[in-house]
Amino acid sequence: MTKISKNPKTKNNERKSQCCSIPEVQARDLSHITDGTRLRLISKLDRMWVNGTQLTYYFFKEPARWRGGNTQENVVREAFSKWKNLGIGLVFREVQEPEDAIIRIGFDQNDGSWSYVGRDSIDYASNPHERTTNFGWDLTTTYGQDTALHELGHVLGFPHEHQNPRAGIVWNEEKVYESFGGPP
Repeated sequence: MTKISKNPKTKNNERKSQCCSIPEVQARDLSHITDGTRLRLISKLDRMWVNGTQLTYYFFKEPARWRGGNTQENVVREAFSKWKNLGIGLVFREVQEPEDAIIRIGFDQNDGSWSYVGRDSIDYASNPHERTTNFGWDLTTTYGQDTALHELGHVLGFPHEHQNPRAGIVWNEEKVYESFGGPP
């Protein structure tokens, strides 16, 4: 899984490493496509939703460790609203049953914050009793609100910035290994 460390301060003013991770999925086999231009376009847009798609979402009530409660859920609702207000061409609708949802959201504090990217939610997480997105820390802080927006960005189909092969990021590999070399 790919992770980014944000290291926000905890209530005791200590640094705590909180990372976002994206579930690994098998790359789609596109070996039958011989036209290079077509292959690049399909690869780039593979996980994106079609304009006008209605994304239904559900907040787990059970098991209890996946329940977020009204305050946490409202932060996610607000994040959906912010994305919608950008005019991105998608519609978001909350549903009351996991079987009716494309995006199924949990709040397991022991599982970190993560989300499938775009269409991976339907391509690889077809069991309605599995989460497609999880929030692993308090969303009521400024950092938590940014986390909600960030994870919903993945829901929309956006990978991490450092996964762009043209990002031009030069990594200090020693520091990266030092930061991520210990326990989560």
